[in-house]
Amino acid sequence: MNNDLFINYIFEEEKEYVSDIHDNSGNVSNISSYEVKMIVKDILEEVDVTGEWVEIYLNAIKSGHIIYLNELDDVLLNKLKSGLEMFNIDNTCMYLGNKDRYLFLNCHGNLNDIVLTIHEIIHYINGVYDNVNDVNPIIREFPSIFYEMYAIKYLSKLGYSNSDIENVYYMRKNIIFNMIKEIEVNTNDDMLLSCYSYVIGHYLARIAIDKIDSDKLLLSIIKYITEHLSKIDINDIFDLLEVDTKKRTLK
Repeated sequence: MNNDLFINYIFEEEKEYVSDIHDNSGNVSNISSYEVKMIVKDILEEVDVTGEWVEIYLNAIKSGHIIYLNELDDVLLNKLKSGLEMFNIDNTCMYLGNKDRYLFLNCHGNLNDIVLTIHEIIHYINGVYDNVNDVNPIIREFPSIFYEMYAIKYLSKLGYSNSDIENVYYMRKNIIFNMIKEIEVNTNDDMLLSCYSYVIGHYLARIAIDKIDSDKLLLSIIKYITEHLSKIDINDIFDLLEVDTKKRTLK
């Protein structure tokens, strides 16, 4: 309640940013599940030179903690939904019985699968190092959205066409577009908090991704933030990214 002006500023800026969402929709190149795994592996190796993140990812695959919903037949899928007491499962990281983390991914055989996998594996990685229950909900999505943007830059570096890159990013912008629409009509506090987590996370990630080429330390700092998210003060993130303090009241 003390930050309504600043939150509204972010909301309006994000709303303007995704306002052209209808102009950039289209198909993206197909890619095999093996290629997805290899590219995700390469991205994790690039952002974490220690190799720990790659090891976490590969171990999650090997141990069956990444479940590809699109590879399950109807019987297994319905059994999973019944066991989880969830009607719909789609691209999420969750704890089962407050113990083991699982990624549920619904892949479609195209470049979007890389971005979706990166987004969710970052949530998974945060849970390896950190107590996710203590993370400030407002910044929960920031690392995942930042690294999905990094993944899109990586695809460009691999030589995929501008059309592919634009349409992959369209998919992510469309999520923010729908979150903004939800905020405008919803009064449920839990839903609003979830939506604002994406909107604010996207706002911060856009700023960060524009800075990493000129700030060589920033990538390492965001890695640290990802591994210690529950201990990070949101003000420190705004200060790090040099968000205009005149437009915020956070204390």
